[in-house]
Amino acid sequence: NMPLTAFGLKKVEDSPVLRSLLGDAIGMLKGVMVDQLQPSDVFDADQWGQFLAACEIWGANHMVYSHQLRMYFNPATYKLEPIVFDANIVPPSAEEQLVCQGREYAMMTALVADPAIRLSMLKHMQSMTTDILSADFAEWVARKDQEYRSYLRQDYPALQAFPLSELQARARWLQSIDEASLADFVPELRSYADFDQPYGDSLNYPAVVYAYVETLGDQQQLTLVNALGKKVEII
Repeated sequence: NMPLTAFGLKKVEDSPVLRSLLGDAIGMLKGVMVDQLQPSDVFDADQWGQFLAACEIWGANHMVYSHQLRMYFNPATYKLEPIVFDANIVPPSAEEQLVCQGREYAMMTALVADPAIRLSMLKHMQSMTTDILSADFAEWVARKDQEYRSYLRQDYPALQAFPLSELQARARWLQSIDEASLADFVPELRSYADFDQPYGDSLNYPAVVYAYVETLGDQQQLTLVNALGKKVEII
């Protein structure tokens, strides 16, 4: 349930090349939405695997909300690549659960359902957690932590050392996950509307349809995309 658009839309619309690329990117995304294309046909499997692995390690699920997602359409590969935006890292709770798929993260759940992206995520998860558990990483963190806190103590005198042991515990648990056990740790997929809204229902206006003007040759057509996640009948 998210609109598909571009940053700097005026510049894109003024350029025939960029306008064409935007149309192709939106068309490919809609192809995934209606199950005509596999996610790995459209999303760069290696880069999204890295993105999701880092998301799970650091508990950065804030960046995978649909309205937070930022992507780059690479004209050389014709694939979408992730852009890290507003990660808002929060250490995951002690509960052994994946935090960047399931729940209301329908898009990330769909990406991980693709074997190529899922295997890429698991591969990078193993590689990243191995680095985190190494002595070199612990030494690097201790050195950087001391350096940054020497500056930050001026404004935050009670600032504590980086909780490396918590990150290492998360890394050790993630290393135990393989393709066979992955689904056991994914929370149930739920609609965003199922969660308590901090400002009450009166300020939530979910879109039910998105409209796109598409050019086909020398003609234009209006395409309506159902954003409800359920089949509807138009009468």
